[in-house]
Amino acid sequence: MGWEPFEYGDPLNPEKFNSKFKQVYSLLSKAFIYNNLLKRRLDTVNEAVTISSEIFSIESDGTLTGDVSEGRRLYNLPVDANDRCYELFIGGEYFGGATSTDVSLLDGSTLATDNRSAILELSGPEVSRVPLTTNEYGEQKPSLGTFVSSNTFDETKLSNILAPSAIWAEIVNVDDLETTEDDHTGVGVIEFTLPDSLSPYMNKVNITPLIGTSYRLYTYSGDAKKPVTGGAFLTGAASFYIERDIFDGRLRLELKGTTTTGGVGFGVINLGVAYHPFNDTGASVLKYSLDPAISEINITSIQNNQSLVNTSLAIYTDDVMTNQVYNSEQDGFSFTGNTTITKGAATQIDLYIKLDMEKDKGTTPTFPYLQIKYEDKTNA
Repeated sequence: MGWEPFEYGDPLNPEKFNSKFKQVYSLLSKAFIYNNLLKRRLDTVNEAVTISSEIFSIESDGTLTGDVSEGRRLYNLPVDANDRCYELFIGGEYFGGATSTDVSLLDGSTLATDNRSAILELSGPEVSRVPLTTNEYGEQKPSLGTFVSSNTFDETKLSNILAPSAIWAEIVNVDDLETTEDDHTGVGVIEFTLPDSLSPYMNKVNITPLIGTSYRLYTYSGDAKKPVTGGAFLTGAASFYIERDIFDGRLRLELKGTTTTGGVGFGVINLGVAYHPFNDTGASVLKYSLDPAISEINITSIQNNQSLVNTSLAIYTDDVMTNQVYNSEQDGFSFTGNTTITKGAATQIDLYIKLDMEKDKGTTPTFPYLQIKYEDKTNA
């Protein structure tokens, strides 16, 4: 309801006055509610800035520095003093379409990336497990059937974690924090219950924490609690893929924060929960060329930080992929041994790395990176 002003010549009867005062009351009520909403949002922003200020500092030249190291996702560098042993590191995103002048993806790739790992492409649109509604202020919020609870944090603010255009942060007293079953102290716990109105399935969880906040996630299936992220507390944005049919709508998020003025600060920019209909299979071939001065190498190690599940890896030295020098199904993964490759009449040693994936239990495998260690045997 908006304000309808008096017009010149209107009779000043009691009914008119009552109507106008009702309009004033309604407008003031809406202003009060909106001001409280803005205050809560400003409180959240202020606390997020306070938490981040404990991590970052501004140098005299204006440079922002912090304790968060920059991950390197593509390099080929010597790892010994004699420049004879090298480590080639290729992030999984390059198998899914990420570009660089140092690698090239051959035509016909049917893998995708979540900006960190290689994954299967989608066969249809993503379906969120969090139904959203737009409130009268134009903000998206979780709708009916979504419940967020905590004994640690202010529950009136926690729905911002599930909202795509909001941020949640809070500073709490250290005495309000919990000790987990495995004896981690100083932990804040948030429980989520999500409806299955949009999809009965869920196979992907992605989280973007505020700097200074570490996390671990659990899903429930009946009385069973299953770790999504493993037992360790993780930092940084990440996506996790789980079996499609085991999620019963409940999530548990455990957080560790940053000690700051007034207590311990926590923050999450977004938590996404969705079902992704993945293709059944996918493959890509990545080409990497070594320095032309190198005429012979000996591959001693091929690995990443996980075992291959419904995934195979092969390396060839020709673009028609007839000269195979490594196959994970035959040679094992992780691989440790000696595989010699020579340049021969070619101008350089080219590695054609083929990655194949197959859907597993309704979800995608992931391939976070490939690390190859080799020796330069040119002048050995």
